Amino acid sequence: MEVRELEAIYARYVRVQRWLRVTIIGWLASVAVLVFGWAVSMALLQSGLQLFNSVFALP
Repeated sequence: MEVRELEAIYARYVRVQRWLRVTIIGWLASVAVLVFGWAVSMALLQSGLQLFNSVFALP
């Protein structure tokens, strides 16, 4: 193999590595946002249910 071919192969390898890293980081960030949103949703649901229970318990 010539030096140019090796450089082209290495450049392609570096681009693929970068693409994979960005893809994995993006995927993990989206999962973290979904989990955080789910946790906030559950907390708001719980506090809303407690509010309704306290209102309905009033005389």
